[in-house]
Amino acid sequence: MRLDRRLPMTTEAYLRLVRTFGPFRARPPQEQDALLAALERALDSLGGTVLDLRTTLTLARRPRTA
Repeated sequence: MRLDRRLPMTTEAYLRLVRTFGPFRARPPQEQDALLAALERALDSLGGTVLDLRTTLTLARRPRTA
């Protein structure tokens, strides 16, 4: 299931959200800092607001055992 919606977020709000993502959290602190700095520069150069947020939900089920 994919959800698309317009959700204005400031650069800082988006960076707070990114900090919660598993793939981000798995990176070493130095890489996290570099990624956040690059995202901040990119978002600020585009006006400082993220408008579209896409969320993908993947549901996995275990097979039933007899």
